[in-house]
Amino acid sequence: GGVKLNKFCIQLGFQLANFAFSNQRELAMQTGVNFDAHADTANLFSNPVANNAPGYQTQPRREPLRHPITIFFHIFFKVAAIILYWTADLIEAASGFVIVFVSIILALVFDFWVVKNVSGRLLVGLRWWNEIKDDGSNEWIFESIEDKASIHTSEKLIFWGALIITPTLWVIFGIVRAFQPWAPVWFIVCCIAVAMTVTNVLGYFKCAKGDQNKMKTMAQGFLAQQLVTQASRGVGV
Repeated sequence: GGVKLNKFCIQLGFQLANFAFSNQRELAMQTGVNFDAHADTANLFSNPVANNAPGYQTQPRREPLRHPITIFFHIFFKVAAIILYWTADLIEAASGFVIVFVSIILALVFDFWVVKNVSGRLLVGLRWWNEIKDDGSNEWIFESIEDKASIHTSEKLIFWGALIITPTLWVIFGIVRAFQPWAPVWFIVCCIAVAMTVTNVLGYFKCAKGDQNKMKTMAQGFLAQQLVTQASRGVGV
């Protein structure tokens, strides 16, 4: 009885295998998928994203930063000035007040120059400067890049983030120093830092606003030109 049962199970197994194989071939002929390629099937499950397996979507690769050196110096002098300010007591004890004061001011000056003349132009396509006329009045001049597609999104976020956060920190430092009358010199340092950093913030905000107005004017001009063109065509017909 046991031998007959074993034979029956073996025959049943072969029949099921043949049935599955025949259905597999029919499905392959209908769909065009090669189910016999075991290596490809293994690769499909081992790397589904690379083989565009169902249920998976390939993610777009992030574009590398275009101006890493500019970003470095855009952040470096800001961080350097803040670190020098926080370690001023240690540096003053070792080298004297003049050394730490001059170091902080130099870091602020270098940061102001880099932001105004280099990083703004390369990272966000904006540039501003101030000219003094013969009558003594000031004139703000703004420039912006025409091709906005050349601006890297991450670089733009880094630029504006560092530009806004830095003066905010210096304002906080100044408020704290205002309640420390025994150290008026450091309050003056904070005021100088706020003045230099806020100047760049105002300059670039005005420049960005002017650029938006320029784009709005160009869009309105383009729309008006299209309306005139369509109207002239209608009259011609």
